[in-house]
Amino acid sequence: MNLPEWPPVPAQGKPPVDWRRQALFLKDDDPAQVAYLLIRDSIKGGQPTMWQMWTVSDKIGTPEEVKDLDAFLADKPGYSIRPVRELKGDRFTAVGQLGVDVEYYIASPRDTPRHTLRWGTDMHDWANKLEQPEYQDLLHLQMPGDGAYFVAFYPRKRAWPVPVFSTLGNGLIIKVSGDFGTDYGFLSALEVIATGEDASFRGTAGSVQDRKNGLVLSLGASGKVGFKDYGLKADMPVSLRGQPVSSRVHAPRAE
Repeated sequence: MNLPEWPPVPAQGKPPVDWRRQALFLKDDDPAQVAYLLIRDSIKGGQPTMWQMWTVSDKIGTPEEVKDLDAFLADKPGYSIRPVRELKGDRFTAVGQLGVDVEYYIASPRDTPRHTLRWGTDMHDWANKLEQPEYQDLLHLQMPGDGAYFVAFYPRKRAWPVPVFSTLGNGLIIKVSGDFGTDYGFLSALEVIATGEDASFRGTAGSVQDRKNGLVLSLGASGKVGFKDYGLKADMPVSLRGQPVSSRVHAPRAE
């Protein structure tokens, strides 16, 4: 296999390493509206580690580069392998091949190397004697020791406005705002208290979705979440949906 050289790392890690992944899926009641993923990988063990995500895309760049899309894609690699290229910053866009792009936001780690490369192969459909090439772009992060990879993976139709991302609560809350409203996503490997603007959390996983069609407070595990005059506390996953004249509590069904 014609694999390109991997991004450089300062040292090779060795086990044991403790790795814990948490994922928070934020979506709208309407499946055609905004939906995206927050991923937090917490690492212990004092070893250098790598984190990666692949997209079937045309190219990865910064928001500034992607603003002039025609110029950015003038040299798009197409069905070809491309070597390692360093990226600068914490915001990147993977320009999709079907009019759907992916916005990356890296809340953690900060000030560490980011790289991309492109690799692919021809996929053979022997039954129909067809060949369908598939080439993907890599987002590659790394850390020299303990810490967390906390990344927003936000797909959107290209015609939709680009959201604004920021980090709150000592690195435990990702805020995402746009024409749909404002979301606060909270993830922590340990039970902690985190606050950011009007949102507050206690526990390990929760979210606030202040959307145009209402307010949703959610807990992914036991804990507490608050937003302005609203609050929710429970010892299990649960959500509170608020409308101008009503509210509803949703809890998992007992098996």
